[in-house]
Amino acid sequence: MANSPRTALITGASSGSGLAAAIATARAGWQTIAALADSDQAGVIREAAQKAGVEIAVRFMDVTDEDSVSAAVEGVIVDYRQLNAVVNNVSAGRLIPLQVRSLVEVRRFMEVNYFGVLNVSKAVVPHLRACGGRLITVTNVDGVAGQALNEVSGEADVAGGEAEEGRVATPAPHSLVVSVIAPGRDATECFDNVGVEPGNVGAVTAAAGPYSAAIRGCLGPTAGRPGGPRGCEVAEMIVEALAIKTPAFRIQTTNEGHWVTGAAQGQGRSKMLSGG
Repeated sequence: MANSPRTALITGASSGSGLAAAIATARAGWQTIAALADSDQAGVIREAAQKAGVEIAVRFMDVTDEDSVSAAVEGVIVDYRQLNAVVNNVSAGRLIPLQVRSLVEVRRFMEVNYFGVLNVSKAVVPHLRACGGRLITVTNVDGVAGQALNEVSGEADVAGGEAEEGRVATPAPHSLVVSVIAPGRDATECFDNVGVEPGNVGAVTAAAGPYSAAIRGCLGPTAGRPGGPRGCEVAEMIVEALAIKTPAFRIQTTNEGHWVTGAAQGQGRSKMLSGG
């Protein structure tokens, strides 16, 4: 088993940075397993893997269902004998203020973005500890500096980040290498899924009622997805974080991420952009 290829499980791998990360880890020599909630997306992954010239296994996992997560993880252990890395990448949401959301919608969002992360982490951490593996959670800069009128997204990212930071502080033998990768508002399908289309913020703001104008002003420079990281750029950062012996806990992938994080922490602009 010592000479077996390392095994990585990636959630939210049907599109965007998750799919890019699955391809990138496979290219880097990992046995990569893409976890999906929707079986209809399996063909997308297999086609992308074939085009990239790599092999990616597919497992079905509903991150909001603890039994589904446990069954999928145990299946991986049975088939591969070990689990060396897990990337929590699944997410969902809409850019709508809390004041015009129903709490039913908020709970659905939190089930995926927060409790889904906890479900996966709870199931995989014992296996990662057993082989000195590592856990990566992909969130957003909103977890460091909240986006105006989008409180729910920030709350989920903050909560998820704090939970993972607690694992870093856990003493041996229960410690684990953990990183939180926080891209700027990325130019992938994840951004599409919240309703923003290039050059058109109307799809996002229509449901925001009296907050529509304010949201248009806040989205301003990010509407149309200019300058955000593409999925491949986020994937490269994931592979790098898996490769380095001691990666940073919180990793920003773009100048926007450094700028927003630095602003939240009161750093000067030059320091924000350099990441120093």
